[in-house]
Amino acid sequence: MTLNQIINAVSKRMMVHPSFVQGIVQETMEEIVRCLDAGQELKIRGLGRWRWRPIKQEKIKTWTGETLVVPEGRKLKFYPARPFRSRRCNVVEKQEEGMTKLGVQLDDQKTKTASTDGKGRTCPLCKRALDDFGACPEHGTEPFEPSK
Repeated sequence: MTLNQIINAVSKRMMVHPSFVQGIVQETMEEIVRCLDAGQELKIRGLGRWRWRPIKQEKIKTWTGETLVVPEGRKLKFYPARPFRSRRCNVVEKQEEGMTKLGVQLDDQKTKTASTDGKGRTCPLCKRALDDFGACPEHGTEPFEPSK
């Protein structure tokens, strides 16, 4: 959904002109940016909070063997409110529950790779062997969520 679609939906529900809703949304976003530029933490109850997190200087090796230095700084992190977090957790729990009903054991809780037998790791959907990283060649790292 785009910002314009949200503005149109809200304007229809509130029975006001879309330009009125757009003005409110635009001013709200500008105030959020001003608050964050000042270095403050921003909390919106029911939505989440934004916070600046410091980043340490880091050295990264590229595939060519070159070393790049990422300077220290800060990055903006968003922490969703509980209603959003609980929705995501419920979806994952339902998927895991469905996989258990199919007789599939999750080998790795972080990558959600699975195996159907104790010998080799295979994708529960296409029964292909998983690669060294636990990903199905057809479905990726999460074989229980096929791409559409």
